[in-house]
Amino acid sequence: MNNSHWSKFNGSKKITSESGAALVIALMVLFVVAGLSFAYIALTTNSLVRVDRQERNMVASALAEAGLDYVMDQEKSLPGGFISKSYDLNSVLSGLMSGATGSATITPISGSMAKIRATAVYRNESESVEIVAQTSSAGPWEAAIFAGVGQSGGGINGNVKVAGSVVILGDGESYTDTNGNGVRDAGEPYVDIDADGAYDPPLTSSDTAMALGGTAGVQNNYAGMPIELSSRIPALGTVTYGGETVQSLNAKVHVKRGGVSLSGSGTIGSENQTGNTIKETVDGVYVTDGVTGSGVNSDNGSSNPYDLADDATFPYLSDPYTDTATG
Repeated sequence: MNNSHWSKFNGSKKITSESGAALVIALMVLFVVAGLSFAYIALTTNSLVRVDRQERNMVASALAEAGLDYVMDQEKSLPGGFISKSYDLNSVLSGLMSGATGSATITPISGSMAKIRATAVYRNESESVEIVAQTSSAGPWEAAIFAGVGQSGGGINGNVKVAGSVVILGDGESYTDTNGNGVRDAGEPYVDIDADGAYDPPLTSSDTAMALGGTAGVQNNYAGMPIELSSRIPALGTVTYGGETVQSLNAKVHVKRGGVSLSGSGTIGSENQTGNTIKETVDGVYVTDGVTGSGVNSDNGSSNPYDLADDATFPYLSDPYTDTATG
């Protein structure tokens, strides 16, 4: 008896091949790896492009800010208010970053206010910055009170009206800083402005640069001036305030060092009254060390810091002088 056993499948053999399946899997893995590699390369390239653009954007933005600072410095040195003007900033910006170009425009809003826009281009990336700038009278001849040293503990009391701007520096008496440490040391020479034989240091935040008491105040108009005087001076210029055309001294209060104290009926500006021809509120108050008292009526409140940087300086008779006629 034959124990052999045979199976037939329609007369053909069943053949399996594991090596063929492995080849297919290997090709599939290869394609997946290649696809991931291409995707990674594309992602990396896009990231590099994005980083490069961000870098160019940051540089262009910084250059635009630098261009704006340059224009502001130029305008500070010019007399009068703003006029329509354009600046070529190519040489200025290329000196900061090779290949950079730029320009700026000034568009007056009023005689003392303008929009200033600076644009910088760096490696085809353009950025612009725009501000609204307003001029401030920082010179000693344009203020009703311009004080250099200041007077700690001193004050204005009684029926005193200050018509116009007030600028108090409180810088102390000037001195020669021989050791360059930024403060005056004993023995270093100084200018004894008040001839009291002692050096007057800068005011501190606890000192009072100006105290207004009684009915004393700072005002933005000539209200209360005797007719004998008002008839002898030019009429005030006008501004638009609250929808009305009113006369104004463009008065502001700038105090660099030391605070301002208001007591009694002491005021800075007064409440706006409609229907008349004068501006009662002052245009601004800028006191780094603060104002105490409630008698402030200002267009910008009373909590703003000193805004003139080092542009305002007190003139001394010992300062060098150049005659404009003789040179």
